[in-house]
Amino acid sequence: MGKTDQEAQMIEAHKAGRAYAAEVFAVACKAAMDRKGDEEEQFAFLAGLFGELRRIATQKQNDKYNEMLRQHFKDTTIGVENGHTIRVVNTRFGPLYHVDDINRAHTTLEGAKKIARGEL
Repeated sequence: MGKTDQEAQMIEAHKAGRAYAAEVFAVACKAAMDRKGDEEEQFAFLAGLFGELRRIATQKQNDKYNEMLRQHFKDTTIGVENGHTIRVVNTRFGPLYHVDDINRAHTTLEGAKKIARGEL
């Protein structure tokens, strides 16, 4: 079974985050070795850097994921009714028309529009 474009993009985002982490790791190790002080101080310095590195790498991955999710919502939006976006959501039962903000869906576009107008 092949990966969807979205899955492939998410894997690439994860790889990019890991590559960035490896690059920063190398710089952190060099910085720790260049620092003056005993091994305990160098270890504490590295531990602090690694904690910060993990936080930054996680944030970069989260930012990329959120960017991709916003793009997916934009790509699947088919209209706006009464200020509510309507998106197509593919399910195992077939496509549904999801009314964002109300968090309800209908099997037909007209039904979703009625939900957005408050008629259903």
